[in-house]
Amino acid sequence: MTNNLEQFRLLVQRHIDNQFTEQEEEEFFFLIQQPENRMLLQQAVDEQFQLSQVRGPAISPHRLQQIRDHILTSKPAKQVRLFTLRRIAVAAAILLIAGTVYFWPGNKQSPDLTQVPAEQPADIAPGRKGAILTLADGKKIVLDSMGNGVIAIQQGTRADLKDGQLTYHPTGDARESIAFNTMTTPKGRQFHVQLPDGTQAWLNAASSITYPTAFNDNKREVAISGEVYFEVAHLTLKGNSTKIPFTVKIFTNPAGTEIGKVEVLGTHFNVHAYDDEGNIRTTLLEGKVKVQPATSHPQWAILKPGEQAVISAHSPLTIDHSPDLDQIMAWKNGYFNFNGNDIRSAMKEIARWYDLEVRYESEPQPRQIVGEIQRDLTLSQVMTVLKKLNINYRLEGRTLIITK
Repeated sequence: MTNNLEQFRLLVQRHIDNQFTEQEEEEFFFLIQQPENRMLLQQAVDEQFQLSQVRGPAISPHRLQQIRDHILTSKPAKQVRLFTLRRIAVAAAILLIAGTVYFWPGNKQSPDLTQVPAEQPADIAPGRKGAILTLADGKKIVLDSMGNGVIAIQQGTRADLKDGQLTYHPTGDARESIAFNTMTTPKGRQFHVQLPDGTQAWLNAASSITYPTAFNDNKREVAISGEVYFEVAHLTLKGNSTKIPFTVKIFTNPAGTEIGKVEVLGTHFNVHAYDDEGNIRTTLLEGKVKVQPATSHPQWAILKPGEQAVISAHSPLTIDHSPDLDQIMAWKNGYFNFNGNDIRSAMKEIARWYDLEVRYESEPQPRQIVGEIQRDLTLSQVMTVLKKLNINYRLEGRTLIITK
């Protein structure tokens, strides 16, 4: 037994490369049956998967995903059947990569092989905490696989990771220039960062935030895409009570076009700005914000708590005075809330959280979905619930096909 992440990393990589020795194979499949080792295993597997997305994979992402899903959704075997069941896990994981899965009964005779088509999908685990941090020098750090401790020191600021949250602290060193970091959550990940001014930001899946590692004395500005919830710190200018404004610039994607901005004096609010959605929605929960589209037209609105500003490319800015706050905040609170969603909107949320593509065999019926589902369930568990609402599907790899 071991708690050494480096050992797991080595064994996972050798498993991916199909280079196990008999001794390594025995060790690996003994270790993954131990409940206390599954978190380390998950970190090691996800590190390989995330780094392939950052650097460009040496092997196909589909192959990495098969390894990840199969191993991480397997259940620890009972001790009396450990040897037989782990051998089945070995065969299933390795032969699935080759394109065919074989199973055999647990006895000492020659195995009676039964071929199962590789397109039989493994269940897909839910998303979890994780992100990619891009430093000012372009270095990328996969936060999923990092342990607690100092992640980086840049221009007078130290970034610490503790229990799935990144926090920035001034070091007291003189700053020659301001460095910018970008945090990106791929599909299937969400993350929490405390910015250098004390502002808290939670990123939903497929989102990003770019920010300085230290704000100057009279201006705070960040840029986002996707969906981010903010709790903005109250700061005043030195020597007086003038509040330092906090500005959020909204982009269609990290490299896209600015589509609006939110000016804040100290508040809690959510920005929903995915590039595959028709509208950009800013919802105020506490405090006061000014919302303005990024157009030449001098159009803006000041929100009260419980209001939502809607920016559209084809219509003027509008205000919803009674949005469903429970639905808006469901993602941060660990739920899907589909109250009033149509099928396509619901599937977009599911696709981002489970890292899927969604296809439709025919145009879905124009009807609303009502219900709330936990986000920590596997895909099959979520889809079983939705099937009760007559949403039929099949899974091919990581493509979810909504059938008639």
